[in-house]
Amino acid sequence: MTVPRPTPILLLAAGVLLLSASHASAIDKCKVKVDKKTGVINVDATEVGGPLTWGPASGQETNVFVNDATCNVGGKAKRCNLATPATLAAKTAPPGCTLYLADGVAPCSAWISGCSPGARSAAGAVVKDVNGVVVGTALDSSGQAIRDVGGTLLRMPIAFDGSGYILPFGGFLFASANCSGSPLLPADPSMVKNVTPLGTTGYYAPASTSTQSFNSNLQIAANNYTNQTDCDNNFGIGNSTFLPPNGCCLSQSGSGSFGTAQSIDLSVFTPPFKIELQ
Repeated sequence: MTVPRPTPILLLAAGVLLLSASHASAIDKCKVKVDKKTGVINVDATEVGGPLTWGPASGQETNVFVNDATCNVGGKAKRCNLATPATLAAKTAPPGCTLYLADGVAPCSAWISGCSPGARSAAGAVVKDVNGVVVGTALDSSGQAIRDVGGTLLRMPIAFDGSGYILPFGGFLFASANCSGSPLLPADPSMVKNVTPLGTTGYYAPASTSTQSFNSNLQIAANNYTNQTDCDNNFGIGNSTFLPPNGCCLSQSGSGSFGTAQSIDLSVFTPPFKIELQ
């Protein structure tokens, strides 16, 4: 008896099914363990299918692990830290004592053994976006918020009325000749570093600086530079190029002590913002 061979079409379909299954990775298991000697919170997960983030509640997984580049490799996360191990933030559990993880495919949550539920902020108020995502600890009634990113404290550029972000005003230097790439910024010794928004990205002082050359200068004015004519009127015809939504790029060269600005994605927070008492 002759057994019929599968047709090429059937073989192709089977191959597609196998290929799809092999790329359907999602978090299979996650756990949290507190180092008994240091108190640092370590997070493990298997079958991670994408960038791994964490948060204090389901749907609020917007935080990146400080050592993500080395702890999350090949779909397996091992000893990922919430913040720089030497800081208090690396040892502070969320108020609900549960860490929520997301990899863009499937969520996972893990209870922190030995943790006591309760408020973690002595400030008594936080700034949240329209979806309830915590932006940071509220400073005062102006709506400014302090956010801890990997042990670096940032002053988030929240507008006074909470309607959005404070639009920048001033100049930004770039190594490129057309104001592209990340800005060059000087060092900032402040305990809390200011974040300046450009589009959906916020920039703040670099971790280190050196003598670097700059080749262009982006002038920003929220309501003054709205088209090429505005740039021509302020800097002369042919001296600048309009960059939406409110910038004029000038060719300018020089050097100084700068570093490539560090950045934070502001698009994960949705205005309007509000202050909420804890």
